Amino acid sequence: MGFKRMEKGNGTSSFIRLQDGESITTILIGEPYYYKSVWSPDGEILDEKNGKPKFRINAICKENGVYVAKCLSSGPDMNDKIMAFEEEGYTVGETVFVIKRHGSGKTNTKYEIVPKPGKPSNLDQIKAVKLLDLSSLGFQKSEVSESINFDGDIPF
Repeated sequence: MGFKRMEKGNGTSSFIRLQDGESITTILIGEPYYYKSVWSPDGEILDEKNGKPKFRINAICKENGVYVAKCLSSGPDMNDKIMAFEEEGYTVGETVFVIKRHGSGKTNTKYEIVPKPGKPSNLDQIKAVKLLDLSSLGFQKSEVSESINFDGDIPF
């Protein structure tokens, strides 16, 4: 079998999950990972043909007093807002952002992203945080959700 050693998590999710009215302070580090996906009962599945365009980026946040990498996953609206900040002269990987969620459902949720002025004094420490592998984080393989046709008795 092809098992390999896996890194153990710290019991917290790798994704940023905000509820209505909640916000997070973060620095977006690294290159965004662009993809298309659909949601199934098993989770998010990559689907370049039928999926909705999305992106992921490493977001460095403080958790229990320690800097950690989390995955910010969003769509074209957030992408456009971040691009607009770059066009205004912000260096995204050196800018602290506050991201706030407004709304509680799929159709009424909007995200506000506001840059804080200046660069953080501990930018070297923030940039030293181990980043997440955004290309595989939390995806299901499409084969998993397909049913298997089997004629006969299951031997166990």
